[in-house]
Amino acid sequence: MVKVSPQARLVFSSLPPGK
Repeated sequence: MVKVSPQARLVFSSLPPGK
């Protein structure tokens, strides 16, 4: 498991669940 920063999480949340 890779630790994701809160900022990165926000970006992922903004992006659509494509991958």
